[in-house]
Amino acid sequence: MSRRRRPTGDEIEEERRVAYVGLTRARDSLLVTADARRQSPFLRESSLNPEYGVRMRDDLVSELRGLRRRYRRASRRTGTAPREAVPALLRSKIDTLEEELLCRSMLNAPAP
Repeated sequence: MSRRRRPTGDEIEEERRVAYVGLTRARDSLLVTADARRQSPFLRESSLNPEYGVRMRDDLVSELRGLRRRYRRASRRTGTAPREAVPALLRSKIDTLEEELLCRSMLNAPAP
């Protein structure tokens, strides 16, 4: 997903449409490559979680640390079934944040 030149006018929406079609048609797996200097903006747009899009990397790292601490504490507890669901929810949030940070680092995404 690299660009050779800047698209103009209607070409931008056509590029977005083609990128969307290409990314959503994968059945089992998808490998996307791009020249780091000429990435399509739609690569970043499609890779990052919109929930975190406007947040700074340092804020996400700080939140991740806090979630990991809470996860360790919750995992040590023994108790009833509702408490056992807490580590699973935290683990899911941790995984989502880790994926976001990994995507940002792979894309060299600048802070918003």
